[in-house]
Amino acid sequence: MTRTITVEYIRPGKETSYYEEPLLTENDEYIKTFKRLPDEIADDLTRGLRKNRFITQDERCCCVTKIYFFHEHFDLLLFQDERERVLGYYSDICTPLTRTAGGYHMIDWFLDIWLSPDGTLFELDEDEFEEALSRKLLTESEARIARETFNRLIQEVKDGIYPGTYLELTSGKNPTP
Repeated sequence: MTRTITVEYIRPGKETSYYEEPLLTENDEYIKTFKRLPDEIADDLTRGLRKNRFITQDERCCCVTKIYFFHEHFDLLLFQDERERVLGYYSDICTPLTRTAGGYHMIDWFLDIWLSPDGTLFELDEDEFEEALSRKLLTESEARIARETFNRLIQEVKDGIYPGTYLELTSGKNPTP
């Protein structure tokens, strides 16, 4: 039987979400979860992805694989269709995942990226990040790390590193340099 874990997802200045997810893998570097979404959630998510033109009108997001890292300032989500084909890759810039008595928690630092399978990259929520800075929801150190991580991932997309190296790392294969 698959163990279900809870991830507390904190958005400074906004609501905190609790995600209950079936755990696939846990080690010292990351946890990996996979969830088939209930129809209502899949429909809402699909509408949002279509509205942002991340997926086509013919595509529907039904599953999400999440990889939360203990030593990285981002996560990696794979949005998938009913056959578990990847519709896109998404990363929140955030604190590394932390183990807690009740599960895990992380803090979102507002910046995000979306990468379509065709290589189209969307840099997201820079306006939310700037607003968070003006409201002092992040420390100077957090803001610096968030910007560095955001820029690093964008460069890694251009260099062909993201998401492939992280997917290889979390699949049990040796990553290619």
